[in-house]
Parts: sequence; structure tokens; C-alpha cells
Amino acid sequence: MGRDRTGWRLGDLVDFEVLLASEGAERGARRIYREEIGPELGEGLSEGERRRRGLRLWLEEKRGDELMAGRKLERGLGIAGSVVALVMLFVGMGLVRGLLQTIPEPYEGRGYNLWLFLGATLGVQWLLMILGLIGWLAWRRRGKLSLPQELIGFLGRKFGGVRAREAWEQLMKMQGRGYGSVLGWRLGRIAQQGGQWFNFGMVLGLIGCLWFLKVRFYWESTLAELSGPRLLELTKVLALPWAWAGPHGVPGAEGVSGTELGGMEMNLEWAARGWFEFLVMAILVWGLLPRILAYFGCRIGERKALSGLDFQEARHRSLWREMVKVERRVVETGQEDGVVLLDVGGSGLEIGAVRPFLLQRLRVNPESMHQLGVLDAEKEKAAEEAMKQSALGVVLVVEGWSLSKPEMEAVYEKVRKTIGREKSLRILVTGTIRKDEVEEANEEEMAEWVKWVDALRDPALEVVRFER
Repeated sequence: MGRDRTGWRLGDLVDFEVLLASEGAERGARRIYREEIGPELGEGLSEGERRRRGLRLWLEEKRGDELMAGRKLERGLGIAGSVVALVMLFVGMGLVRGLLQTIPEPYEGRGYNLWLFLGATLGVQWLLMILGLIGWLAWRRRGKLSLPQELIGFLGRKFGGVRAREAWEQLMKMQGRGYGSVLGWRLGRIAQQGGQWFNFGMVLGLIGCLWFLKVRFYWESTLAELSGPRLLELTKVLALPWAWAGPHGVPGAEGVSGTELGGMEMNLEWAARGWFEFLVMAILVWGLLPRILAYFGCRIGERKALSGLDFQEARHRSLWREMVKVERRVVETGQEDGVVLLDVGGSGLEIGAVRPFLLQRLRVNPESMHQLGVLDAEKEKAAEEAMKQSALGVVLVVEGWSLSKPEMEAVYEKVRKTIGREKSLRILVTGTIRKDEVEEANEEEMAEWVKWVDALRDPALEVVRFER
């Protein structure tokens, strides 16, 4: 199967930002769009999906088959995941071996205190998972990584080499919506993979101790009349997922009473069968299974985060604006469909003053013009009715010096409420308007309008500078 040229992965995201930050990133963007990207963007796509796919295709054309920083970083994170898994495997084995104690006199041999074993293997693990979840939610809201994620990221940079470290720095600079969650899900997935191997290590350690050593299972308590029933209740709850399969792996009252230190002979049969099966099943079901579910939850979260990237940051919009920019030319075969032209603020603009520019630059025909943002209810109503009937959306004409963000936000929301979120909306920024004489906006004015438009993060909204 060939590589998906339209889907995004973490490595693609890193390569994209590294390329975008490089000198001359926009060089040849229009040619690439015209020759390679445009023909592959099918009909019926929303503007947001066109942007996602178009930028992904641009990345493929710019980077070729070279092994870039994103792949280095992903390779480093993969090695880091393997190291974490190996370390956690030995930690799990060491924990179980460390819990093996000498049984108090007058008994002989070594064994596991059941309360201590369950508390150390499952109780502490669940406590850490709950605290980790709380911490993850708190750090995620602040746009930062948790301590385990930072540690895994450090290992990933070390194993990935210099380019991986550079890619990581670039990734940390990204403030775009969704970027942090993509990286967070990947690091969380590696952490859960380590948790899986920790539980595997505990199972292997328990099997190894029983295989090579004479091990007993016991419990003791000053308040035995309370501790025994509580242990029995706990085992019943933990054994619920597999109790339906039969008595094996379910200690029951006999298993609890037969392992109490207090004068009665230790039941070695339970050491070899009942408690061993119970503890292994408890680790697999209550330790390993949650980690597996969390792992796949992180995979799904990463995919959703990648599929939800809107690429609406200023740097993304600037590149896309350069790519899809229509070269100015004389239209010889007529227009496409029409747009509604709205004179915001009632400057007195005459439609003929901007018609040639709209035909040549945007390739749309201003079929009618109305005034918006004026103290005239009839004109406002007529503009609203015209917007509802517009074929290719709306073009707002504004004078560059007149940007008032509260007023323009009100106009923007009114237009979007009327035409919907999917239909095209363009803002044509001009200089001073004197009926049929329209000047060009200066660079400073245009920069302010671009900044304001980009902050709205509307994929179907664009700003265009009028040129005479």
C-alpha cells in the first residue's frame, strides 16, 4: 500500500512546521498548488478540509523522500518507548521479588502477605493512575506536559539525535490549537505501554518465585475478626470478572481462613493453586487491562486530534493565502456566478469601481451591492435578503483605516448568521473611497486587517487587498 498523502501524523506535523519556519518556505507555493495540489482536491470539500489536504500535499511536494526531523523524532520516541517498556518490566519483576518476606516465627519459609501484595501491586498502581489522570487534566488545560511525559520526551530527544531535538524545540514553540494534544496523546500512549510491561513483569516475577522457591501466602492482623471478612469481600469483588468460569482463581472463605497466621497449619495447596491463580488474574484484569484500554484510548485521542487540526494560525493562513492566490488576468470568457457586495459603513462606493478587480482577481461577478452597518433599517433588511440569495457568498468592502474590532465583529457575526458557516465570505480592504475613485490600503492597515481576520479562525473567511 502506498503512503497516505492526505492524512496527518505526528512526524508530518513536525516536518510541516520545520519547513514552514525555514527561509523561503512559500517559494513556489502557487506553482505547486496549480500543478500538483489543485487537481487532487475534489469537488464538494469544505474550505477547512481543502486546507487540511492541500497543506498536506504541499508538505509532500516540498520534502520529497528525505528523512526529515519528524521521522527522526518519531524514531526517537519509538526507542524511548522500548526502553521504558524494558525498565518497567524489570521494575515489576523486582517489586514482586521484593514483596517476598520471611514468615514470622514459629512458621518457616518465605511468603507473600496478601494485604501487602494487593496494596503494593494494585492499590498503589490505581492510586497513581487516578493521580496521573487528575494531573494530566490539570496540565493539559495549561498547555504543558506532565512529569512522565517530560521524561519520555527527554528520552525521545536523546535517542532521536540532534535533528530530533531541533524538531522538539520547534514543536514546543507551536501554540496552535490541537498541537499540544497530539504530542500529549503520543507520550501518554508510550506511558501506558510502559504500564502494560510493568504488569507483565509482576506476573513473570510471581511465576518465577513460585517456580524456583517454596512460597506461601498468608495474612495477619491484630483485628483478625475484621480483617478476615474484609479480605474475603475484597477477593470476591476482584474475582467478579472471572468467577463465572468456576472456583479456580476464587479463594473463597476456605482460602482466606486457611492462610491466616494464628496457630493453624498453612495450606500449601492454596499457595500452589488458588491464591496464585487469583493473584495472576487480578493483575491481568485490574492492572494490565486498564492499561490496554488507556493505550488504545490514547491512540484514538491522537487520531482525533490530528483529524481535528484546523490550521488556522496566522502562519498557516499566510501560506494557504499565497498558494491559492489567483493570478491577476483579464477575463475573456465571462464570470462564474455572482456574489453580493456589501458596503460596510456606507462609504458611497459605486459598484463599477471595484467590478474589474473582482472579475480579474477573485473571478466573481458582483451581482448586487447593498449597505451594511448603517442606521437604516430598510437598507439593512435589503442587504440581509440579498445575502440569503447569494450564490458564491459575500464580499465586504471596508476602508483600511476604519477597522473597529467590536463593530466589525458584530458585522461578521451578523453575516455569518445569515449565510451560514460554510459559504465563502471575503473582506476587500481598500483605501479611501470617493464613489468611483478607490485608493489602495497601505501595508500597515492591511496588516491589521489580516491579523484580525486570522484571529477569527474561520476557514471560509479570507481578506484581500484592493489593487488598482
